[in-house]
Amino acid sequence: MVGEAYWPQPEPAKDLPPRHSGEIDGKLTLLGNRARHDQDYCKIDLALIGDILIASDNDMCGGTNVRFNGVYRRVRA
Repeated sequence: MVGEAYWPQPEPAKDLPPRHSGEIDGKLTLLGNRARHDQDYCKIDLALIGDILIASDNDMCGGTNVRFNGVYRRVRA
């Protein structure tokens, strides 16, 4: 699993890096429709329900205000 998160956004101002960022890169432990990312201090629990992915982290996966929490919906092209 690979992911990036930014706060407040990827490019807050022209030619300036994000103020706060976080990234994850590692394997998932799978159990049915659930998965867990557990690397160093960063822990993220995931649940897949149909086309909906629910993510919840432990607030230790990036800089200030950076979270991987969310509800995501698969969009088919």
